[in-house]
Amino acid sequence: MIRINDFRFLVGQKVHRLFLMVWPPEGEESFKEVDISVCFNFFGTEEYIYIVTTDIVDNWTPIIKKKKLAEVKNIYAWTLYASRTAGWMALDIQDTLDYEFFDASVSPLFSEVIKNPVTHIELINVMGEFNPFGVRISFPNDFIFSYPNSTGNTVETSKFNRGSCLSNFDYLGKVEFVDIETNSSYPEFVT
Repeated sequence: MIRINDFRFLVGQKVHRLFLMVWPPEGEESFKEVDISVCFNFFGTEEYIYIVTTDIVDNWTPIIKKKKLAEVKNIYAWTLYASRTAGWMALDIQDTLDYEFFDASVSPLFSEVIKNPVTHIELINVMGEFNPFGVRISFPNDFIFSYPNSTGNTVETSKFNRGSCLSNFDYLGKVEFVDIETNSSYPEFVT
């Protein structure tokens, strides 16, 4: 069951830094198969990151994990994202398998997210059945989608990983966006 209040906490928070958390895509054939989660570091809570990802228990439900930034290992500059990801995919990297965090705070791909507040959040859901499988986190001039893929989670924005895989869920029915603040269409909508 999705924990709505965990996501409500994000609304109004202003992004200080942004990381992408990547599980090494060892031997994967496509960037669309890479397991990527987004990690927010907010003004006022700079000692933590909030990881928006897919629950590994059911590989479906969006969740948020809170972690102390000081405990995060394997932080890389954003400039290494493409080369390390491609290197893992080509089996050219032989490091220990562990999450890698890429500091995207200075990347122009995320310039409309950094230093901006989360304006609202919508759950990505198949119409007619309240069983959210992702979230759209909105900012004044951009958004971040987070939803499951074949290896875990993926993210996309208007400039990054665009057109990743959201259309893969069309076979389940019409995909809808359910605002966490204003929706009352589903009795299952709990906090």
